[in-house]
Amino acid sequence: MQSVLDDLKRVQARLDGEKDKLKSEEESLSRSLADLQTERKATISQIENGFLKSYETLRIQRRGLAVAEVTRTHVALAEPHLCSPAQSARHASELVIVLSCARILYAG
Repeated sequence: MQSVLDDLKRVQARLDGEKDKLKSEEESLSRSLADLQTERKATISQIENGFLKSYETLRIQRRGLAVAEVTRTHVALAEPHLCSPAQSARHASELVIVLSCARILYAG
């Protein structure tokens, strides 16, 4: 009977340690989330309202992946045949909204 109680105490101690680690991680993630929300608010205040609405719509449609980088060789996160306006986006100084691939493209 004593060995069962000792095993139970060891398991309980291990669980308490895991709880402490998880609590610490949760606090760290909460701080990171608060920092990111503050950064997002500051960034959003600099974006034209109409463009922001387009971004939010695309973000929902694409499950959080509304923006894609255009490089010399490809468009990140998009099928090349679906996103033909990428050629013009490669040379644009501004962001390009492409409805056919539901992305906002920027030159990388």
